[in-house]
Amino acid sequence: LGTQRILGWLGAHARGAGLPSTMKPTSLRPTRRCWCSVPAACSRSPRAGPSTAPQTLHTPSKRFPALVSHNTTTWPSVFCSNAARCLSTRSAASSGDEDAMANSFTVTTPLYYANASPHMGSAYPTMAADALARYYRLRGREVKFVTGTDEHGEKIAMSAESRGLSPSEHVDKMSAEFRDLWSALDVEYDAFVRTTSDSHKELVRGVIERVWENGDIYKDRYEGHYCVGCEEYKAEGDMLEGNVCPIHQTVCETRSEENYFFRLSRYQNELEEVFRTNPDFVMPEARRNEVVGWVEGGLKDFS
Repeated sequence: LGTQRILGWLGAHARGAGLPSTMKPTSLRPTRRCWCSVPAACSRSPRAGPSTAPQTLHTPSKRFPALVSHNTTTWPSVFCSNAARCLSTRSAASSGDEDAMANSFTVTTPLYYANASPHMGSAYPTMAADALARYYRLRGREVKFVTGTDEHGEKIAMSAESRGLSPSEHVDKMSAEFRDLWSALDVEYDAFVRTTSDSHKELVRGVIERVWENGDIYKDRYEGHYCVGCEEYKAEGDMLEGNVCPIHQTVCETRSEENYFFRLSRYQNELEEVFRTNPDFVMPEARRNEVVGWVEGGLKDFS
């Protein structure tokens, strides 16, 4: 029922309901139209100059407030071949590699953490992503809908131990629960990623090797306050009095370890330039401002 309602909402917008006349798809002719709120930044837009069009599909809260959550992990990530991540479509058949890329649409849910069974917070974004995928398939786009489970972490090892299982046995059961639920909800994904699978390990190994060869990985020692629930070290300003994690309300452990670090600080200037030259690289605007503020605050290497 939830998927049907979301799909119905998208369908209404596809027919032009509530859209400015300049954004309504009025004919099927060999032109490319963009549904992005800033079409001047989209390589497929037939228009030029600044746009005054409202953010109809990027921020659907005005028409369907329940679709937008305060938590970024509960709304699927939407990408097209344009780096601006606009929701775009075109009405003509394509040919060649560039046109094939322009016709592609990828949507991914979070890779759900396999420390416990799926719940409403994991079902909701998956249903939303499924609705988007179905909508773009109906419009003739080449759709790739990805979901899956994140099966690494200290919390998973602790959950497995509490159930008397090995970590591999535990994540096998949890992953199966997610797939069973998506089947029951008639979610039609194209790929289910398990971070313990051989194919995923091979992909990660290839990425890490390229990063290593680029000189972006180094070994160092780190000491700080670690939250097991968040699986991250907390800065002094990120904790409550007594070194308590504000999210899990538990005291962060003091840990010292030798580990490998990624030189994120090396890309300070490059990332600032990306956001300056691509104002809609992250959407919606509230999330963009959050990320830009974090970057401008000074990037630190992380383990």
